[in-house]
Amino acid sequence: MGAHHGYYACLALSANTDTIAYEPEATNILILEKHIKANDFRNKFTLHPCAVGSQCDELVLYGGGSGGSLLPNTNLAPESERQTVPVVTLDDTLSLNGKKALCLMDVEGFEHEALKGAGKILSNKIKPY
Repeated sequence: MGAHHGYYACLALSANTDTIAYEPEATNILILEKHIKANDFRNKFTLHPCAVGSQCDELVLYGGGSGGSLLPNTNLAPESERQTVPVVTLDDTLSLNGKKALCLMDVEGFEHEALKGAGKILSNKIKPY
């Protein structure tokens, strides 16, 4: 559920595209930060170490690595891979200020909740890319 290890972030950043990523899983965050630092992309990169939803909260992330989800019963993750993660809304955290940027998040079935938290952004006269 997120930007994972940063492959797509690094591709965008290598094309000089400002990039914003949401990643709630702790191990993925460490690997993602390592890749951003190793390629010296920090000046065009923003990481939000959290999940995206309809309201700010804390929820259980079921699973980890590349198979985490905020929805229960969507994977067979053992209890040991469950973790509580912060959840934010796009309206509260995504500030483009008229600039073009790539926003990476993998919401794993939580799409409706993520969009509900982006109502202000989506109703603006000037739409984000």
